[in-house]
Amino acid sequence: GARIEEARIEKGRFAEQLEALGQQAGQEMIGALEAESVRLEDEVNRLDQRKRELKAELERISRQHDDAIAKQKAHMSQVDCWRLDKQKVQENSAKTKEETKLEEEAARREQAGCEALLGSIGKVKA
Repeated sequence: GARIEEARIEKGRFAEQLEALGQQAGQEMIGALEAESVRLEDEVNRLDQRKRELKAELERISRQHDDAIAKQKAHMSQVDCWRLDKQKVQENSAKTKEETKLEEEAARREQAGCEALLGSIGKVKA
């Protein structure tokens, strides 16, 4: 009987120790899970911040890209205008040269006509 009672007491003590160890292990596990939860939340916050930074960088680069395209279009329009102006100047220059040549030929013909007239007048006087 006494041994059975000792065994029950020992069994109760072991049960209490087991319960205490279980609670301690549970508390340690809860502490570890809470620490992991905090670590993961910090990581999510860090990644969220990085996402916002990358989004802002993407928007900045996108604006720079749009600005570069607008500048390129403006430059190409300017170059096109310069080409058209150059072409007009060349056409006008060619026309002016042709007109000058025609006027020069007309003046020579007129001069030849005048010289012929003077020569005729000179023959008539003589």
